Amino acid sequence: MSQDKMLIVYRACENETTVETIKPYRPFGFNKTKNWLSLQNNFTPNHPLCCPCDITLVMDGENDISQMFPLLNDHNGNLRIREKILTKRKLGNEKSYIYCLEYAYKHAQEYKYIYFLEDDYFHKLFWNVYLNDGLHISDSTSVVSLYDHPDRYTRDDDLVYDAEKHIFIGDFSHWRYAESTTCTWATSSELFIKIYTFATHYGIQDRKFFRTIKKECDVNLLTALPGISTHLHEPYISPFFTLNYFYNSQV
Repeated sequence: MSQDKMLIVYRACENETTVETIKPYRPFGFNKTKNWLSLQNNFTPNHPLCCPCDITLVMDGENDISQMFPLLNDHNGNLRIREKILTKRKLGNEKSYIYCLEYAYKHAQEYKYIYFLEDDYFHKLFWNVYLNDGLHISDSTSVVSLYDHPDRYTRDDDLVYDAEKHIFIGDFSHWRYAESTTCTWATSSELFIKIYTFATHYGIQDRKFFRTIKKECDVNLLTALPGISTHLHEPYISPFFTLNYFYNSQV
């Protein structure tokens, strides 16, 4: 098993592939190319805490939309495209997610970490530093997300623990336990193999998935405080992400 690489499985679909998408649930200025550029341009190369990343771009649909996701440079070899996969049929949200899980399982032995990522996420500067911070403090016992899900501030129905009492400090950020994200998370390859059958069983029912792996495997979901990435679906955007990030940000 590689001890110094991360596999990013980037899941994209043909929907909303115009330069700018205007929908009631999307923030003004939303477009998938800018999301990709936030991942690429806000990546910090050669940081001692971080590792190189290979990206597999999984495009769900009949059309090659890889031109929307340009890799303008390879950040000194620390961020590169591994391969581009076109499903050639529209699997839809859950089936394409499970496809990514199955792909990662086949290649898990080649990587230390795996990061599952949807194309409607936006990342802040130094995101990979924060992500690796969370992965390191979790000591292979947690799944990690950079998304600070707003329901953490409104829900009171946690089943597996009182998340508000489980807040930790890493080298660069605070972290806390949570019960859900949006099918975008990272973990060690070793832990992914352990929870793989639960992930494929529950699919996009991620709250049931995270509750189950806590109960059955004592595996927690650890999320950043404040969020370093966000799902771009209003009103579920991470706190402290302003609209400036989406239409003025120089990514």
